[in-house]
Amino acid sequence: MDRVPYGYLTEKSKGEMSSDRDHDAPDPAPDVPDDSAQLAVWERAVALLIGLAAVGGGAVAVFTSDNQAGTAGLLVIALAFLVIGTQGTPLVKLSSGEQTLELTKRRIRRELTEQAENAPTAEAANAYEDAAAIVEGSWKETSFASARGYERDVFTAVHNLYPHKVFESPTSEAPYDFYFDADGVAVAVAVKYRAKGPLSHRELLTMADRMRGQGLPLLVVTNAPLSPSVSELSEALTKRAEPVIVTRWTSPFSARDLRDAILQLISLAKEN
Repeated sequence: MDRVPYGYLTEKSKGEMSSDRDHDAPDPAPDVPDDSAQLAVWERAVALLIGLAAVGGGAVAVFTSDNQAGTAGLLVIALAFLVIGTQGTPLVKLSSGEQTLELTKRRIRRELTEQAENAPTAEAANAYEDAAAIVEGSWKETSFASARGYERDVFTAVHNLYPHKVFESPTSEAPYDFYFDADGVAVAVAVKYRAKGPLSHRELLTMADRMRGQGLPLLVVTNAPLSPSVSELSEALTKRAEPVIVTRWTSPFSARDLRDAILQLISLAKEN
């Protein structure tokens, strides 16, 4: 009888037994991306550090700066990083494939949307909604993107009234967005875009107080409705040494209201 190499029968038997078991057992389920996949501790820590560092400056800037468009983006991205860190879910996991990427994005977007629904203020709700839009890749749908567009439109509208006499603010720290020269009077312009809701009494008062000592009259231009309390405050602010007037501008069809507000402000500035 021919000799059989040592180990052949053992390995062959194992193979047959394994084959029998594989034949009887159901096929293993295909790999399905896990929507609950968690980041490593160090990854979450990094996300939290980035988010906390950014949200500190971003939150303060959004609520104190007149240039909402230029500062809201920092807060929005910071919020996204904070969600990543606290939930432990990656915003982008390059090695996970298209399906996993979509699941993680969907999960973060859902979390941010829920936060927006429970936000204590309209500003916070807008920030969460913007973060959700960023996660989805819809940058153009964010409120700060709309604010940037609105600011450009207001700049153009004023430039059409006073060609070649409109200038950007000298520094990023200036409490206004740009200024223009009209009849020898330099007028500062603060643009206040609101995604929803009226301009608040607090917002207008904050902008007016930040202009103290600047030596310039202030024109506040907003797309938001003006409540009775804001209109009353605006009337009171016209009596300051550095008068303040607020006007609503929503489209080129509002050019007449814009021009009338400018002429009134120039007249007040000359009287003072």
